[in-house]
Amino acid sequence: MKSLRFLVFSLCLLLGSCTPILAQTQAITISVGTKRVQQTTIKMPSSSLFQVESGGTLTVSGALSGTPTGGTLSFANLTFSLGTPGSGTLTNCTGLPISTGVSGLGTGVGTFLGTPTSANLAAAITNETGSGALVFATSPTLVTPTLGVATATSVNGLTITSSTGTLTIANGKTLTASNSITIAGTDGSSLNVGAGGTLGSAAFVSTASLYGPAFRAVRSADLSMTGSWTLDNFAANTVIFDTDSCYNTGTGRFTPNKAGYYRLHVQARVNGTALAPNLRLNGSTYWSSFVGSNALSGIVDVVVYLNGSTDYVDALMASPTPGDLVVHDEQYSWFEANFVRP
Repeated sequence: MKSLRFLVFSLCLLLGSCTPILAQTQAITISVGTKRVQQTTIKMPSSSLFQVESGGTLTVSGALSGTPTGGTLSFANLTFSLGTPGSGTLTNCTGLPISTGVSGLGTGVGTFLGTPTSANLAAAITNETGSGALVFATSPTLVTPTLGVATATSVNGLTITSSTGTLTIANGKTLTASNSITIAGTDGSSLNVGAGGTLGSAAFVSTASLYGPAFRAVRSADLSMTGSWTLDNFAANTVIFDTDSCYNTGTGRFTPNKAGYYRLHVQARVNGTALAPNLRLNGSTYWSSFVGSNALSGIVDVVVYLNGSTDYVDALMASPTPGDLVVHDEQYSWFEANFVRP
């Protein structure tokens, strides 16, 4: 029976116009060589086998069609070209090389898909700026970025450096500006705001460094001179003003607490023969003057540098005649000092 069916199938292959039907579990094998099937329908029942052995060739010149209800069409150990199929589904296909098996990709895209590194991504795109690693939104580390117009909700530990200067805000501190701020100065200058201080007011210019101690004091009574050009302490014991409490009414000394240049002025009117006002620096005469007529005032007015800690000045008077009086009227006799500059 099997021999008869095989003979019928062979006749169909030769005639090319019949429909052989294989019984269940039967097989058709094409050995080495070439067999051409034309206008022939081969029905393959369940468990039948149609195979092309290694070295054999099956040529189909017409359409290979049909709607199988099961089974598997296997082309093991064969290499063949699909050409351009009308359609197909590759759900279960594997082993497709991205870099060579897919066409239409841009330069470097296949390389990136195969090895998705930051460098390969940068090579695959053409309009990037900068270099280095790919950056994502949460907590990225940026190395020397150049920012254009940037918007930030908060920036911590910030140091802004430009080609013209540096703005540094200490960690945990806040700089708030509700309008434009322009600060002009020279290297070495400082703007300091003390604890609890407020720097405000439009067109405000800080001149804190220009401020310093100043005082004026007069005598509460006339000073009777010892005579013989003995130096008597002027000891102005009534303070008109003393901005920094640097004048001592007991000793008559002015000891400023800020280093700088000071204008010192002592003036006294004499009722007597003559008067020589003296200005001393740290106990030694620094400057003196002389008036030789009654009812005239002797004046010493000089500028001197004081170190702001140990330096002090005081005023003394000398007269040739005992009992000559230094008038205590504040319009004619006083001792004063004021800060000029650092």
